[in-house]
Amino acid sequence: MSILGNFLWRPRGVYRSIGEWAVERGGFACLKPLPAGLLDDAAAADRWHLAELPRGKVIGDARLVATADNDVPGQLQALHGDAHPASHWALRQARFRWPRRLYGKAVILASAAGGNYYHWLFDGLPRLHLLKAAGLGWENIDWFLLNEARHRFDIKSMEMLGIPVSRLVRCSKRRVTVADKLIVPPMPSTPPGQIPPWVCEFLRQSFLPAHLVSQPGRRLYLSRRHTSKRRLGNEAAVEQLFRQRGFEVVHPEQLSFRDQVALFAGAAAVVGPHGAAFANLVFAPLDVRVIELFHPKHQEPCYEKIARSLGMTYHRMVGEAPGERAADRSEKLGPYSVAPDELIRLLDSQGL
Repeated sequence: MSILGNFLWRPRGVYRSIGEWAVERGGFACLKPLPAGLLDDAAAADRWHLAELPRGKVIGDARLVATADNDVPGQLQALHGDAHPASHWALRQARFRWPRRLYGKAVILASAAGGNYYHWLFDGLPRLHLLKAAGLGWENIDWFLLNEARHRFDIKSMEMLGIPVSRLVRCSKRRVTVADKLIVPPMPSTPPGQIPPWVCEFLRQSFLPAHLVSQPGRRLYLSRRHTSKRRLGNEAAVEQLFRQRGFEVVHPEQLSFRDQVALFAGAAAVVGPHGAAFANLVFAPLDVRVIELFHPKHQEPCYEKIARSLGMTYHRMVGEAPGERAADRSEKLGPYSVAPDELIRLLDSQGL
């Protein structure tokens, strides 16, 4: 490789899965099989391995994982769930990146979207369980690779699991991170967006025992007043309605990870506009009642899947946003509204 090639990273080859790479490149010694009982999708069995890559690389902010020879296995990181990984846009980014060497064993927990609270809980942290399922104890890992964006929730959740901040390393858009041995658990959801039961079980067992619920039976309204995306235009009126119904108006993003777990662990009802705070449903009692409010052009069902997989009572309500254009991107959508009368009827029907 030329000197410039050390800094301007490009892939050599792209493979549909880590299993396909092993077949074509003779990399079977790098694979550790994972228990089949954790896998819901039989079609993904060919990639259900943990990979141990000598001189393995993490490209940028955990966008891609590559071998020492710059081969990129599909079904990992940004390529997760892509039927045609060789055409993915992330492979065409010829960004100037500085190499960074990590001595020892490093495991990647970060996902391509791991800076988001939901993706950290359901794509990042469960990789720790897969690490143990493959027979590798956390105490034998030198470095745990996280996303570039610094959040309190990833650091505090790791500390609660007994992993000190001194062993956490942030990936970076400006770097190719090379480890003596890069350990790569597969992405937990198979297919993407489908939460396996073991993921919820792992999160509940890992974090709920640390909390004694001092205020059970709490009714929570999850406000999005402080966000610029997909917030309720009539939120003040909606918040007042819920206060009159005995709900607490809460802003989970202002709480520590530990306090968010404790808050939801005592919830009897959770209502609010769709947002990452609903990921905390995984910590709620199984008899909690959930109502999620949606922008008409953004109805992502990820939290409904979590609630239903845990047997929770779940309802959705779609609002109105007559000023939005059809071409607007879902993540950039502006305010919408919900009809108070319709909301009251839904609450009445649920005894709230």
